[in-house]
Amino acid sequence: MSRETPVGMIGLGLMGSALSARLIDAGVGVIGFDIDSAKTDGLRSSGAEFAAFAADVAARCRTIVIAVYDAAQVKGLLPDLANARLPPVVICTTTCAPGEITAIAEFAAHARVGFIEAPISGTSAEVRAGTATALVAGDADIIAAAAATLDILCPQRINVGAIGNASRTKLAINLILQNNRAALAEGIALAEALGLDGATFLATAIPE
Repeated sequence: MSRETPVGMIGLGLMGSALSARLIDAGVGVIGFDIDSAKTDGLRSSGAEFAAFAADVAARCRTIVIAVYDAAQVKGLLPDLANARLPPVVICTTTCAPGEITAIAEFAAHARVGFIEAPISGTSAEVRAGTATALVAGDADIIAAAAATLDILCPQRINVGAIGNASRTKLAINLILQNNRAALAEGIALAEALGLDGATFLATAIPE
């Protein structure tokens, strides 16, 4: 993979920018698009190119990463991607509900768009550092075809089976994380009630 075979990046917020930076650092060309043109500023100096429309990205890239806000935005992009002369392989990192992502994948299959569900467990900073984990679901052959791109985006990834399983896995992980945060908050409250300094206790409970 090289700058002669660019990857499209639709959605240039915190996650999309971090994913783009990983591709650029690996020597892969990026053609980005975001409805908010101001979001292109952070990547412009890195050598990324930018398209005026999502359809332009689909016309130039065989692999496209979607990192938009929600399932409704993903659905809105699919017709433009499906109408490309050669429908691309789409890696969707947007977190959707299981039913939403299943319906999106069914539309993509009907339109001959290769579709991979790949929500990410981790922050944009962790993505940038290569320590986040992608939860990958979809057809094994399509995943294999996009393996080189996936390896760059998230060196840590877990294949969880059929479309929908990635969002189910992330929901369960998020429940654990929320419970851990609630327990930590209760622990800090108890420490303070016992007369301890909250910040000192936190540093003791969770050392860097």
